[in-house]
Amino acid sequence: MCRHIVFLYSLICLIGFLPNESFAGSAIIDSGKANSLITGQQYIFNDQFELADSIFSEFIREYPDNPAGYCFSAINHVSQMADAEENIFESEMRSLLDSTTTIIKRRKQDADSVELAWLSLFEGHAKAYQAIWESRFGSLFSSIKLGLSSRGAYNRALEADPTNYDILFGLGNYHYWKSAKGGFLRTIGIFKNEKKKGITELTLAADSSLLSKQAAKSALIWVYIDMKKYDSALALARSSSIEFPNGKSFLWPVAQASFLKEDFNSSLETYKNLRERVAFKPGNFHNLVEIDYQLARCHEELGENSNAIKQARQFNEYDSSVPKQTRKKQKKKISYLVKLSQKIIVDELSDRSSD
Repeated sequence: MCRHIVFLYSLICLIGFLPNESFAGSAIIDSGKANSLITGQQYIFNDQFELADSIFSEFIREYPDNPAGYCFSAINHVSQMADAEENIFESEMRSLLDSTTTIIKRRKQDADSVELAWLSLFEGHAKAYQAIWESRFGSLFSSIKLGLSSRGAYNRALEADPTNYDILFGLGNYHYWKSAKGGFLRTIGIFKNEKKKGITELTLAADSSLLSKQAAKSALIWVYIDMKKYDSALALARSSSIEFPNGKSFLWPVAQASFLKEDFNSSLETYKNLRERVAFKPGNFHNLVEIDYQLARCHEELGENSNAIKQARQFNEYDSSVPKQTRKKQKKKISYLVKLSQKIIVDELSDRSSD
């Protein structure tokens, strides 16, 4: 999955048994429903999107008036699009999010405070993940608007049930990243600097939430990278990659944090691991370009200029297959690879001299 997406957008996940007492008072989430959702989310973290889809589809068939199934099915599609960096399930995503919103509006009329909190939480997720999609494939303005709207839903959820720590996953992401990326709006006081609040909320969600422990840990990885706390990011990312060995989403931050920490050998090995997985099914080649670019940079930082050139030349093998959209998005990195690939390796120069 693309390295940018996880900081807002980590999936809702909790590993292990959840006791019945945790769900008292809520018809939306009980232990059986939670375990089904958890199974589907584990498949997502392991890049097994088709299996996740089957779990969520069965959930929808069994509980057609429960917004959770529709919401997580939409999240699965957003995750798959993010992983491929390709807009391939837009219509399915929009249909599922529409169903999520429609059911939430209907059920809110008779909901008690505990149920209202879950409904508002799923409402916030629906808006947040649509914002993710907009940021990648749609309108930046729409993404910002949806992000602000998700905050309102999360706040309503917290007002309904302050003991629901899953809500802090959504609010923690919002509070940290609007502060970190607010730029001029934060400078002039429109956005408060609430980074510390966001970190506290994400930490509480990672420790105490029912459904969002792994998601909050995933979000904290990117927060730590943003804060230049690379050792903390690597510890979380590596433990998560062991827990979900078939997935790519935790390898991206391992590779990036290692590079930023100037551990170029570790970064190189992780990007090689990612390349083996991505090359098997390159899709629109966005991620393959990204990886070849990063691998070449690692070789350069290690003083391995000949290897950097050889790595860049791998782009030539699929250059003709790269679609226009990917060329546009990855223009600078493709230009770097092309220019580097045209350099002459020392051994080649020796061979020419001998001729």
